[in-house]
Amino acid sequence: MQQFIGFCVVGTLGFLVDVALVTGLVHFLEFDPYAARIFSIGGAMTFTWLLNRTFTFSSSEKASLSEWWRYSAINVVGAVINYGVYCAVLIVVSVSPLILATAIGS
Repeated sequence: MQQFIGFCVVGTLGFLVDVALVTGLVHFLEFDPYAARIFSIGGAMTFTWLLNRTFTFSSSEKASLSEWWRYSAINVVGAVINYGVYCAVLIVVSVSPLILATAIGS
């Protein structure tokens, strides 16, 4: 049960990182919202990988690039769906509700 709770907490924090990144990239660095989302998904994915391996599953082994690649490869399908829904929300609403689009995509 402790791992499940940790996984949920890390997922929530990952969502907040995702929203912060996409919002910051668009509003402060003037990225295109579609490009910004690609970076925010990657950043959030890396963030959750690090926290889950460190806290949720308490891995004592040193993190490796190949481990991150495996984690990312497994998450690609979800990331593509997430990005597709995000883009659809931005197109349908035709305003730039980044937080709403990110939440629905996630």
